[in-house]
Amino acid sequence: MIRLFKAKKPSEPKPYPWAEDFLLGLKAKDYIEDLVGDLLKSELYAGDFVIGGDLNDYSLEVYFLEPMWSNWKPSERTLKALREAGFSGVFWNFNDGTEIRPGEERRKKPHA
Repeated sequence: MIRLFKAKKPSEPKPYPWAEDFLLGLKAKDYIEDLVGDLLKSELYAGDFVIGGDLNDYSLEVYFLEPMWSNWKPSERTLKALREAGFSGVFWNFNDGTEIRPGEERRKKPHA
């Protein structure tokens, strides 16, 4: 498991207990965005994307904002790096209304 940073223990109660969680969450999101960006660049995609996730199954969701060729699928290296980051799987969402779910081939989204 990748450890992003070491949280400091406060010496006194925090007046706003959610502030630290929020700020640490932003730091973690920035790290994952950089990781995904580096992995996608290694697969020849340099376009924009956004990420999300699901706490129910600890999956990552990647939304491509620019076209991606229709026969693209993530490399085993990319999937391994994201599993090592702690994600159970990755949902790849393309701007043409298709998706790749963990363990499946690219297909039209059911609601698209």
